[in-house]
Amino acid sequence: MKVAVIGTGYWGRNHVRVWSELREDGLVDDVILYDINTKAIEKFTRDFGMKPASSLDAILDDDDIVAIDVVTPTPSHFDLGKRAMEAGKDVFIEKPITASSDEAKELIAIAEINDRMLMPGHIFRYHPALKEVKRRINRGDIGKVLTLRTERVSFRVPRTDVGVLFSLAIHDVDIYSFLMNEVSPSTIYANSQDSIYPGIDDTSMVVMKYDNGANGYIYQSWLSPTREKVRILEVIGERMSLWVDYLQPHQLKVYDASVDETMSDDGTSTGFQVRNDGMRTDLLTPGEPLKEELTAFLNAIETRETPVSNMNIGLRAVKMVETCIESAKQDRPLKFEV
Repeated sequence: MKVAVIGTGYWGRNHVRVWSELREDGLVDDVILYDINTKAIEKFTRDFGMKPASSLDAILDDDDIVAIDVVTPTPSHFDLGKRAMEAGKDVFIEKPITASSDEAKELIAIAEINDRMLMPGHIFRYHPALKEVKRRINRGDIGKVLTLRTERVSFRVPRTDVGVLFSLAIHDVDIYSFLMNEVSPSTIYANSQDSIYPGIDDTSMVVMKYDNGANGYIYQSWLSPTREKVRILEVIGERMSLWVDYLQPHQLKVYDASVDETMSDDGTSTGFQVRNDGMRTDLLTPGEPLKEELTAFLNAIETRETPVSNMNIGLRAVKMVETCIESAKQDRPLKFEV
């Protein structure tokens, strides 16, 4: 199998490294690189023994290349995905799948018409701690999910193409869908600000309400000089709560605590009390999410089976972020339509 990587920027470099490992594992035969900045790929062709493509057309016209990995800025996703699939290639596109839900719908239609695999890069569906959280929720360990809460903050110059909602919150709206067994929120409310670049949200808070009574809270900011980089998830359940620090990917903190109703001998409620049996840290089996994700893409190419991260969940994530953006503009909760 021969694949091509388009885009070798900050995140594209990680893709190149993982494709090199997959080649060493015998899962792919060759990896071709392309970037509009030809100097950007010189290091990778030298360090990993990969071949550069002379042009995008050279990749699209090469019948031996069966799949293309698109790791470019969001505005280019639609055009590159469209051209690749119309050229007969299966396509992996880093999140978000496209810059708008209309583009995502059209790209999905192109995939279906051409019988192509289209997989967006929602990497956290392959994160070892997150997979374990989902397993424990489904097993009933923590009881009913009451609250989901995420923080993604750092201190940096904001991006100029997309804001924190499309860059960061899109991870968490999909993570919540994943943990809630693909149930979508009924309403979404977002508040955001663009302190540096007009029209580019650099700080935002999202509140998502579910029909079963659970709430999801997502806070993200690029303007937080008072804290180190933070990437955490908190899941509050009726019986237990779980804490994930994505910067410590092989650990899961479990809080065996709850607020329980107390009952009299005749079955009458006498109030509530805190039960706190302490915290423990469970160590998880190591695994690299990106490698698992790209391996899943290869498996989907071979089997034609729908991957965990698929084009329809990619569309939903974009629609959820669009609802966040519109909610922030109107400053009111909006009903979410799948």
